[in-house]
Amino acid sequence: MIISIVNYLMKSLSIFLQIFAIAALIFSTVSLIGLDSAPAVAFQSNFDCLKSAGYSFANVRAFSLEGIDLDLSVKDTLIYAKRAGLKTELFIRPCRGKSAKLQIDAVVLVIANQYYDRFWLFLEDNPNPGCTWGNDHKANCDYVKEMLAQLKYFQTPAGIQTSDRFYRQIFGSQGCDLSQYPLIYSHNDASPSFDDYTAFGGWSAPYGKVFQNNVTLCNLTISKVYEKEFKSSNLLIE
Repeated sequence: MIISIVNYLMKSLSIFLQIFAIAALIFSTVSLIGLDSAPAVAFQSNFDCLKSAGYSFANVRAFSLEGIDLDLSVKDTLIYAKRAGLKTELFIRPCRGKSAKLQIDAVVLVIANQYYDRFWLFLEDNPNPGCTWGNDHKANCDYVKEMLAQLKYFQTPAGIQTSDRFYRQIFGSQGCDLSQYPLIYSHNDASPSFDDYTAFGGWSAPYGKVFQNNVTLCNLTISKVYEKEFKSSNLLIE
C-alpha cells in the first residue's frame, strides 16, 4: 500500500515537473516589441517592471512620427532597458517619400549601435503625408534593399517586420527576396506560437511573431511578440 502511494506521488510529481518545464519554456519565449507610448514618458521603473514580469527584450521605435523625426529620447530609453537587463533593439517604419539612405543615417549616426543589437524595418502602411508606399513594386524593393545596404555598411544587424498582406501590397506578386534577414510577422490572434504561419517572401520559418497589440503593462503601451531563436545562418545575420 505504501509503495503504491509513493509510486503515485512520484508519478504526480513527474507530471507536475513536466508541466512546469513546458510552462517555463513558453513563458521564456514571450517578449515585447515596440513602445507605442512616447519614449519620453518612460522611466527606469517601467523597464524594471517589464523585466520582473518575465519579458526579455525591448524593441524601441526610433522615429517619433514614423519616418519624420528622430526621437532624441530613444537613447535614454535604450539605456533604461539595458540597465533593467533587457536585450535592446530598434525599429523604424520607413517613409517612402524620403531618402532611404538618410533615414538610416539619421538613426545610426546619432544612436551608436552599442545601445542596440538589431535594427528592424517595419514594412507596413505609413499614414504620414508623403510616406505611403507607391505602386512601383520593383522600386519599393530597391528602396528597402538600399536601406539594408546602408545598415550593412554600418555593420548593423538588420531584420524585417511585416505580414503576408503588407508584403504583397508593397512588393506585388513578384515579391522581393529579403529572406536572408530574420522575419517577425504580424498576426494579432493572442496566440504565442508559429502554428498559424504560412510561408511567404522566401521565409521558410519566422524568427518571431507579433501576436497581441496595444497592451497596457507597467504603465506603457506595448505589443507582444513570440520569439524563437534559430541557429540557421540565413535567419541570424550578425
